[in-house]
Amino acid sequence: MEHRRRGRKRLPADLKRSHRIGCRLTDLELNQLDDLRGHAARGEYLRTLAFTAQVQHIPPVNFKAWSQLNKLSGLLNQLARRANIAGVIEDVERTQNVLADTRNALIGVKAQ
Repeated sequence: MEHRRRGRKRLPADLKRSHRIGCRLTDLELNQLDDLRGHAARGEYLRTLAFTAQVQHIPPVNFKAWSQLNKLSGLLNQLARRANIAGVIEDVERTQNVLADTRNALIGVKAQ
């Protein structure tokens, strides 16, 4: 009589998960994780998040540019507010040209 193995079939060696990562959670964090994962197993849910979610990091160079752009934006808003209160902008065409040049410099378009 032939003996049949019961249970799941064994995975090939390259697909076998042999590494374990530990993480401690508070009761509240564990409850939140359980609510988010629905019917999926915790490990399956966390692997899916880790390997399919797109995490966007701002590189340091871009963060510096973003910070400078934020300052410029504030200054531009102040100028627009003052112009709005006064009801006039002396040279509309020149202002539009300066804004267009600034925009092109920010997005990397070279002047011709």
